[in-house]
Amino acid sequence: MLSYEEFKEKLVTEVTVYAPEKYKNAIVDIMGVPKAEGNVDAIIMRMPDRNSGASLNCKDLYADYVKSNSFEKTMIRCLQSLIPYLERDDEIDIQKIMNWEEVKEIIVPELVCTRRAGENLEDLIYRNVEGTDLAIIYRVKQQVANIVGSIKVSKQMMEAWGVDENRIHEFAFHNMNQLSTLQIVELNSDFAMPEETFSELPEKMNKYSSYVFTNKEAFYGAATIMEEGMLHSIAERLQEGFYLLPMDVDNIVVYPEGMMKNLESIHSMVLIHNIQCLEPENYLSDQVYYYSKEKEELSMSTNPENTQDVIIKILQQAMECSPGKKEDYGEER
Repeated sequence: MLSYEEFKEKLVTEVTVYAPEKYKNAIVDIMGVPKAEGNVDAIIMRMPDRNSGASLNCKDLYADYVKSNSFEKTMIRCLQSLIPYLERDDEIDIQKIMNWEEVKEIIVPELVCTRRAGENLEDLIYRNVEGTDLAIIYRVKQQVANIVGSIKVSKQMMEAWGVDENRIHEFAFHNMNQLSTLQIVELNSDFAMPEETFSELPEKMNKYSSYVFTNKEAFYGAATIMEEGMLHSIAERLQEGFYLLPMDVDNIVVYPEGMMKNLESIHSMVLIHNIQCLEPENYLSDQVYYYSKEKEELSMSTNPENTQDVIIKILQQAMECSPGKKEDYGEER
């Protein structure tokens, strides 16, 4: 297996080898991008006749390589992320981005974890979710050609707009309901088959069902749970507290308190989902959260410092259950 430094060198020299013919002459480099925790290595890929290009975090790519143990698979996934941005027909108009009147109706919220490696909160506008390691950041939704993307709202952008964070927050959550459609999926008691789908918070909620909060567009849908009054309204309908299980940036699960038999089991469910299913850019959190109906407050149910021990336990149990597949499981992990 390649070391991280060897991986970066090979990344620069061979990414175009795996690229389609029209991108063989792309300019590829590794650059240090300033983040709160220091410079983060990013691969930058652009066409010779363009001033802008696409970038990906090298450490995220290396993590994918370690997990798959296949340089070729990682290159394919890398190009699947980079090429759509290289194919865009129009450049993003920076002048419009820096004009409040142009962007105020396309700002949306995103729920993030403050502990997530590479999350540059220092330069961004954000609002901490009290009692947790979560925060709300803001994005300017963009559509370039057929690609829907977004740009994180920075302090520099807010200064150029001449507004404060409260104003941005207000518009973001208003726009969230205008630019996307709330989707709440009720799951049965074994957390499997969908029972019903709602486009608004149902008047009656079953305390023996769990509920996935997202939006139809799958565009940072986990933030829907943070709309003002939403947590309180859910608790009122359930008539009890509930846990929040972050599946990814698009989906978060409401798990009623009465269904919870063992905290470690639902924490394991979140961790297994993160290990098996998530691309780095979709990761939200590896923790479980609890909303108290009596106290009307959100808190952390699990301790980040113990998470690695839980992951090790999950892997050990998986290997014990499948003794003939120890080697395969280890390779996949």
